[in-house]
Amino acid sequence: MEKRQVEEEELALLHPDKVILDFDNDTKEILAEIEPKFVPLLKKHQIDGVKFLFNSLVESVDLVENESKDKSAHSHGGILAHCMGLGKTFQVVAFIQSVLT
Repeated sequence: MEKRQVEEEELALLHPDKVILDFDNDTKEILAEIEPKFVPLLKKHQIDGVKFLFNSLVESVDLVENESKDKSAHSHGGILAHCMGLGKTFQVVAFIQSVLT
């Protein structure tokens, strides 16, 4: 298991009410999380979808902050596809709300 993944799981244990999208490796400060009002409404596969969108489109808060300095650093995008009725629209709304706040 990757070191960052282990640290993310440890942080999740410390903050069971939060779904963490990004954190500072040194201070363990949470930099991005799913909007708390959405967390109890999201199912497991939807949380995974929001994390996928974040990792595919944003990658990390550090990368976004440094993107204006280094134009070559950018995300590659992604496609969120699944069967009808599994909450893709809700995942996108939760992702956008989480990134904007």
